[in-house]
Amino acid sequence: MQKLFFTLLVGCHIAICLAAGEPECTHSNCEGERRALQAEARGQTYIQKQYWIRPEQERSLGAPGDSRHSVLDKSDPLSPGFKFLVEPRIALGTGRMFSVKEPLSFVVTAIVVDPRFGYAFEENRFLKVALSNGQIGFLAQDDFERKLERSRDENFLIDSNSHIYATDPAIKMREARAKAAKANANAAAKRKQYDDEKARERALLVAKPVPKIGMTPQEVLASQWGPPKDSIRTQTERQTSEVWIYSRGRIHFAQGRVTMIQD
Repeated sequence: MQKLFFTLLVGCHIAICLAAGEPECTHSNCEGERRALQAEARGQTYIQKQYWIRPEQERSLGAPGDSRHSVLDKSDPLSPGFKFLVEPRIALGTGRMFSVKEPLSFVVTAIVVDPRFGYAFEENRFLKVALSNGQIGFLAQDDFERKLERSRDENFLIDSNSHIYATDPAIKMREARAKAAKANANAAAKRKQYDDEKARERALLVAKPVPKIGMTPQEVLASQWGPPKDSIRTQTERQTSEVWIYSRGRIHFAQGRVTMIQD
C-alpha cells in the first residue's frame, strides 16, 4: 500500500505540473520524484536475477616483498571483503554491516526501503539479497548499480570489493584462460615453424662449399655466398674482369675464374 501510495503521489504531482503548463517541470521535488520512479523501474529488473562477486584476496600495504605486504587473513574482521548491510538503513555505520571474503553469488529477492523514510526519495531503495552461503543481506540500489557498471567497463576480471558481475566470473576466467592458451599454442607453433625453417636453411648453407680461388661464376652462385647484391664489370683490350659485391665482402673474377676473395 505504501509503495502504491507513493507511485500515485508522484504521478499526481507530475500531472499537476503538466496541467500548469510545465511539460518539462524542473521543480526539485518533481525531478526527485522522476528519479525515484526511474530507480523503481530499474530495481524491478534486478529481482530474481543472480549476480557474482570476487572480494579482494590480498591486502596490499606495500610492494610485493615489502614487510608491509601481507596476505589477507580471512579471520580478521578488519580485512578487505565485500560488505553487505544487515538491514535497510540509510547512513549506517560499519557495525551494521557484514563482510564476505570468498567469491560467491547472490540473488535479488526484493526491493525494500528504510521504513523510517518511506519512498520519498531515490536513495532510499535497497536490494534484499540471498547469498549462496545462506546469508541474507541488503545493498543500497545506487551502490549496487555503480558496482555493476564498473564490472561492465572492465576489459579483464579482477578481485575487487567494488565490482558486481552479471555473469559468473569463473566462466569468464575459464574462457579467458582458454583463449590465452590457444593464442600461446598458436604463437609456439609459429615460432617452431620459423625455427625449423631457419634450421633447414642453416643445414643447406653448411652443405654448400665456401668460395675458393679458381671457381667459375656458376660455382660461386652455388656456394655459401650465393648471388651477389651488385657487380662491377670491366672490359679491357687484354681481358675481362668482374667484381661481385656482397655484404660480407667481394669476389674478383678474371677470364671467368675467381682470382681474389675479399672477406
